[in-house]
Amino acid sequence: MFESLSDKLQSVFKKVRGHGTLNENNVQEALREVRMALLEADVNFNVVKGFVEGVREKAMGQDVLLSLSPGQQFIKIVHEELVHLMGDSEHRLNLKGTLASVMLVGLQGSGKTTTTAKLGVWLKRSGRYPYLVPADVYRPAAIEQLVRVGVEAGAALSGTVQTENIGFEKIVCNVIANPNIRWAVLTGPESGGHLTGEAFKALLTNGVDEKKCIIGTNAPHPLLFNLPVQFIERFRSQVSLIDLQFKGTPESIRRAVWSCYQEEPVQFEGQEVYDIGAYPEPPLSGKITGRVMEPWKNPQSEQEQQAVRKLWDWVDHVRKKQKLEEDS
Repeated sequence: MFESLSDKLQSVFKKVRGHGTLNENNVQEALREVRMALLEADVNFNVVKGFVEGVREKAMGQDVLLSLSPGQQFIKIVHEELVHLMGDSEHRLNLKGTLASVMLVGLQGSGKTTTTAKLGVWLKRSGRYPYLVPADVYRPAAIEQLVRVGVEAGAALSGTVQTENIGFEKIVCNVIANPNIRWAVLTGPESGGHLTGEAFKALLTNGVDEKKCIIGTNAPHPLLFNLPVQFIERFRSQVSLIDLQFKGTPESIRRAVWSCYQEEPVQFEGQEVYDIGAYPEPPLSGKITGRVMEPWKNPQSEQEQQAVRKLWDWVDHVRKKQKLEEDS
């Protein structure tokens, strides 16, 4: 990501250096390309907005516009703002003694593993001898065993889900494409960061609101942004839940899957379970409509959404213009 962003910024700076003087028009043009480069690098919209405003305010000053090297001044301002955005001061690890400990704690998917690996390399170059100690209290091997038992017992789908958004969307698409799947067996521990178990039960019980946010869950980002509401409601009406969360064992999972294939109702965990037949409507082509990985970062207000739409319209215009220039 940083390499791609660097290349795009270098392209902007090359154009700026080509101007003998800077004025409001070419500053605005350069800032639009800087904004585009940051957004394409998946920088949060509000962060980009504040960054561009800071650069614009400084770049439009008379000291820059009337300087002998306005292009270099503009580059200097962008550099200073980037430094400010990433952090003005350096904070070093306070490692005392021959044996020092560093513990990384965070939500699933927040980048702990990658950061730990990079930190280990940096410490090694600094003359230290790092040891990485994974401390997953939920025993990943035991969770893998539950998944394997599901497959061996004959479940149509069996796996883990780590996120309450994209992860759920993939499950929905697979299920609605197969009308024979009528039961969902939930097992394993809770995901401390994403609360996927709680969110899954809330999805089946409550559905989603007008913003496609799962109702009645404390999960941080329960948004099924990339799916039509039709797919979500079909999923909710097609499957029923067998809740074995926190109490699922290999034996209970085998029993649950076996019960789902019985022609006559059997009692399992206080509910009647049996093969109720295929869903009475044709399968849906469960293709995810978009690839918005973090919809909660999208601009929320209508004004901000309109600004983003205008920006991407301008991006398309610039790309078409560049293609015409290359072809001519």
